[in-house]
Amino acid sequence: MKRIGITGGIGAGKSAASEWLRKQGFAVYDTDREAKRLMVESDEIRKALTDKFGDRVYKDGKLNREYLASWVFVDETARRFVNGVVHPVVISDFMSWSYGTGADVVFVESAILNECNLKDIVDGVIYVDAPEEIRIARTMHRDHASREDVLKRIQSQKQPKGNVTFAIDNSGTFDDLARQMEQLVATEGWTINGREDKKSKAVGSTDKKQGTFRKKFWATVGILFALSVVWVVILKWLPIWFTPLMLRRAIEAPLEGREVHFERKWVSLDEISPKYISACIASEDNLFATHYGFSEKGIKQAWESNKKGGKLRGGSTISQQTAKNVFTFGTRTWFRKGVETYFTVLIELIWGKERIMEVYCNIAELGDGVYGVEAASQKYFHKSAKKLNVEQAALMAAALPSPRRYSISNPGPYMRKRRGQIARLIPKMRKFPPNE
Repeated sequence: MKRIGITGGIGAGKSAASEWLRKQGFAVYDTDREAKRLMVESDEIRKALTDKFGDRVYKDGKLNREYLASWVFVDETARRFVNGVVHPVVISDFMSWSYGTGADVVFVESAILNECNLKDIVDGVIYVDAPEEIRIARTMHRDHASREDVLKRIQSQKQPKGNVTFAIDNSGTFDDLARQMEQLVATEGWTINGREDKKSKAVGSTDKKQGTFRKKFWATVGILFALSVVWVVILKWLPIWFTPLMLRRAIEAPLEGREVHFERKWVSLDEISPKYISACIASEDNLFATHYGFSEKGIKQAWESNKKGGKLRGGSTISQQTAKNVFTFGTRTWFRKGVETYFTVLIELIWGKERIMEVYCNIAELGDGVYGVEAASQKYFHKSAKKLNVEQAALMAAALPSPRRYSISNPGPYMRKRRGQIARLIPKMRKFPPNE
């Protein structure tokens, strides 16, 4: 699959180029439109914006754009924070969407292709341009804006940094633009879903190609299944030093104005305090030792919430959290939930409970850039994970649902209360592993 970016300055006509592609039947992802949708639908974005700007950022279930604008247009730090929250989710949503199209080539339209790091995942960039005076005139007519306002907007936009693959001159009419796009598509050999125009194919050729496609599809499915099993088998024995969640945090950090850093140290299960393991089970999944990867109660609650149009939820067992952190980027999409469910089944069958718990304890996020119980224990308590006491183990487990929100080093009232609740449950937990 090829992913082609479409960008250009304000008034240049990138949207016109995208619309032409849509009319030809090509799949085009509009980052501006989808970002607005995700800022309402994504639980991850809603939580981050609410934590940062307060409950007023959403009104009657909708984004309060005027209120948010009052922050981001006057505070550069606030603007970078919003971009750091929204851009990774948009990128993840685009990647899921592109795979879902089944097309050989897809297009993504974005005025800020460089700023939101989309340039790093596309195979080429179509840059639509026009003389500045034409762009000014078009924008003034379209937005009913003054020349001064349009000039400010043009000057604020960053130009592409040498990554333009295809240049389109849109200084003429739409027909001129269409001819250039048609020539570009023909030259590059881009076709809809990898097929030629239906009018030029015979029925017999169509059936033959469809049969070939089905064979390739199922062969691909078989290969992916085999690779996934091999992958899980290998990870049963090897320490997992890096996860998609860590990659995601590495992308988010510079967008939020922070340095990228990782603190992690892999330890075996017998080097972790049983008190911490019991604290995790008490806090996150008290039926971990007996279920098969999924909580019936959790699934029912998630189903009722999702059926009512609520937040996209899952069962949230330790097995599911481990599969999510090791094999996905953790975005809140149905595609990610499907991948998570598939790998939950695999790790339950291949790894077993002890390995799942070992991996969970070593990769769980426990602060900004801190991953795993050993690194967190050394950072916050200056001792190994083996020597954690009940209060320390309970405090770390209390932070697991939202480790970047709740502080382990400086716990607030909620964390102290939750620590006490978990600490009282630890002695009541069955020993894990039970055969020891």
